[in-house]
This record gives sequence, structure tokens and C-alpha cells, in this order.
Amino acid sequence: MSHLYITVPCETEVSNINGSADRTPKCKCGSWIEHWRKFSGKNKNPASCCVVGCDSPVKDGAHVNIEGEGEKWFIVPMCHACNMKTDEALKSENLPPLRIGAGTICVFANRSETCDNPAAWENIKATVAKL
Repeated sequence: MSHLYITVPCETEVSNINGSADRTPKCKCGSWIEHWRKFSGKNKNPASCCVVGCDSPVKDGAHVNIEGEGEKWFIVPMCHACNMKTDEALKSENLPPLRIGAGTICVFANRSETCDNPAAWENIKATVAKL
């Protein structure tokens, strides 16, 4: 089974998809940050938000589009304040777009590839059994 995430090699611009957690069917993982933990292979949140320049604690699994990745949605670990920043709000305040740090793990948000896919769950069980 292939990885269910990508790791950005350098600082990368993202567009936050605000309100998506309410619009999309709920994730079977329990929350989007739990989805990120399960499919990134991490058993705890990173020490701080993935947004460059932010050192607040991670609270949310944020839905984002990543520059250069087309229309795919990804989940990344963010603090709640950064997760609430829309592209429109940033532009209206003459602020730059959100950038996530090099090495950020970005988990696929498409549930048919992750939490709705029995093969993905089997992969998680096999990984956990090896720990």
C-alpha cells in the first residue's frame, strides 16, 4: 500500500479550506487531527502549528489545498487561530498567504482513500502491531 500522505520538502503556500469540517461527512477517525495522527503514522501532535512563524500548540486537523497539488484536499496540524484564517481575510488585511514549514506531513483528506478504505485500516493495524 502506498503512503497516504505527502511531506512537503520546503516552505509551501497553502489555501485553508474553512468550514470544510462542517460541510463534509464526519471522519470515522473521530476528528480531523486524529485522522492526521492515524494516517501520518504519528501517535501525538507536533509540538507546534505547521504554519511558518507560528509556535502555538496544535489543536486542529486543518483542511488545505497545497500549491502545486491541484484540487486535492489534505489535512495538516494547525493551531485553531491559523485554521480560522481564510485567503479572503488575509488578502483584505494585506497579509501574505499561509505557508507551512518544510517537512510538514500532509495527509490525504479523501476518506475513500483513508478512513473509509478497509485496506488503509489494515495497514494501520499492521504498523501498530510492529511497534
